[in-house]
Amino acid sequence: MSNVHDITVIAGLSGVGKTFVIEKLMRESGSYLHLSAGSLIKKRLVNLDRDRLRELEKDSILANQYLMIEQFKEELNTISSRFSIIFDAHMVIDNDHELIEIPYEIFERLSPVRIIFLTDEAEKILERRKFDSSRKRPIRSIPEIIEQQNRSIILAQKYSLRLSIPFIEIKSGDIQALSNVIATRG
Repeated sequence: MSNVHDITVIAGLSGVGKTFVIEKLMRESGSYLHLSAGSLIKKRLVNLDRDRLRELEKDSILANQYLMIEQFKEELNTISSRFSIIFDAHMVIDNDHELIEIPYEIFERLSPVRIIFLTDEAEKILERRKFDSSRKRPIRSIPEIIEQQNRSIILAQKYSLRLSIPFIEIKSGDIQALSNVIATRG
């Protein structure tokens, strides 16, 4: 999709701290454009609350991924010069009934130069989910969070391999490692 922009996908479970880490990185550097899958979908579906998007049925969630790609293309078309883009995404969405894998084709259309997967201990993810009143997040058991994180990591590795791009796993909160990886072009 983009040969002009350096697109980094930062993936991880809900509650791992993606937004926190990205916002901190942006404050320290400021030379990145942050786009999130949820916000792009919300621009297309203005009548739905962003957190409600996750609770939809599988077919709707998958259809929304294609709306997100359309909005992503529109956003890129408004940027006139080369830019480093941080794309905040999930590999797997928990809609409270099942885990839904985001199809490879979506990541292929994003044309990232790398996929970074933020990880953390399941206990910390669960704690963040429970105490974050700003978002409606799925509350799962520790074994369920571990299983979802492992499944997401495997999917991110698989997609990175298919896209012939680096897969990097970083512990949530390690801003320096994240900054070093993103600063490396291509």
